[in-house]
Amino acid sequence: MVEAVAPSELARQARQAFADQLANAVPRLLDPVLEAARVLLDKPAERSIVQQRRDNLQSLMTLGSDWIKRLADMLRDAGELTDRTTTISGDVAPVCTIDGPADTASIDLTSRASQSLGNVRIVCNSVNGYDATASSGNGGNLNSGVRSAAVLDYNLDALGASVSLATTQGVTVSPGNQASVDGYDIPVGITITGNRNGNPLFAGRYQDTITWAITAN
Repeated sequence: MVEAVAPSELARQARQAFADQLANAVPRLLDPVLEAARVLLDKPAERSIVQQRRDNLQSLMTLGSDWIKRLADMLRDAGELTDRTTTISGDVAPVCTIDGPADTASIDLTSRASQSLGNVRIVCNSVNGYDATASSGNGGNLNSGVRSAAVLDYNLDALGASVSLATTQGVTVSPGNQASVDGYDIPVGITITGNRNGNPLFAGRYQDTITWAITAN
């Protein structure tokens, strides 16, 4: 079976064959050029022009063979030139950011329904995706800092799940290993699940701080 030859290789072979034919024909140029120089020398002209013609003929007779050889070599070298390529490229800087819903959010401490905090905004152009997590400063509870007051446990609601933030490693809030070049909004909320110590809800501010973090894979 005859193997196919790439178009670029065929073009190179044709180019080389043409250059070789030209190079082989070049030596035949010298004799006509010398004859034309001799004829021109025999024609009447001013003394200075006659001397110039004589010098030209002498140069052709002395250096003509070298000129012909260099011309043939140049033609062969031109035929051996291969296609030139230019590689163009550009870089995209890595971006992986996460923005929480808001700096502060007010909730109803007496409700046991899910309460929206807003959206977590994720932008990450890592081709391998990312891991986004949420962690609690209080270990997943709201408290006022008063020992005799209630400590309210809560779950974080995100991606269709409601999970405790009691773990010190935080919980994942990202939708799997997927890139999010144009940005991805994740609705989040909390659900108060109970009163840990059964103490009364004395007046005061019951709070916790949620930290949102993201790592490119």
